[in-house]
Amino acid sequence: MGGFNGIGRHGTPTSYGNTPNLYFGNAMRALDREIDTAQNFYEGFLQEYDGWIGSRSDYLTDDLLNAIWKNMIIGKKYKNSISGDQINNSNNDLEEYTQKFTNQKRDIARAMSYALRSTMRGGRESSLVAARLNSARRLQEKIEIAQRQIAPLTHAALEGREHCVALITELKMLKNVMDAESTKELIFEDDEGE
Repeated sequence: MGGFNGIGRHGTPTSYGNTPNLYFGNAMRALDREIDTAQNFYEGFLQEYDGWIGSRSDYLTDDLLNAIWKNMIIGKKYKNSISGDQINNSNNDLEEYTQKFTNQKRDIARAMSYALRSTMRGGRESSLVAARLNSARRLQEKIEIAQRQIAPLTHAALEGREHCVALITELKMLKNVMDAESTKELIFEDDEGE
């Protein structure tokens, strides 16, 4: 996940792996980016699956549809009416999905964990600072609730389409919360002094 490693704008290290000071604004921006990445990944896989299944779904049982879903993830090729050329052209993409699902699950979990562990400097006492700190706490509480919903769905998404759809819905809801908070211009200001 690119949001937590590297160098900031003014040469400031941004590797937060073992660092106790996780700046709130940076952690929230990185979580926001990771939500976008996760949502795009899961939606892309869902579209590929739906495109392949197409009108066949009317003729396939739920068990067979779930088996196809799992086989696409683990890279097995389901041979039905696909020509050999189509299968060979998609081998690399199919074989990569298991690792992509694993990486995406890890990255979204890490981003939420960093967001929950992040801190915000209080600065001088004022109503703006108090409002900013309260807004940050409320957002972290919302992320904690979302984490309890999203974490099991990242595991369940491997089992079938419906779980992936539920995961995408939860990611969208978290993204909506993040977007609503960012409009307050309280929590996404540079709290690191960069």
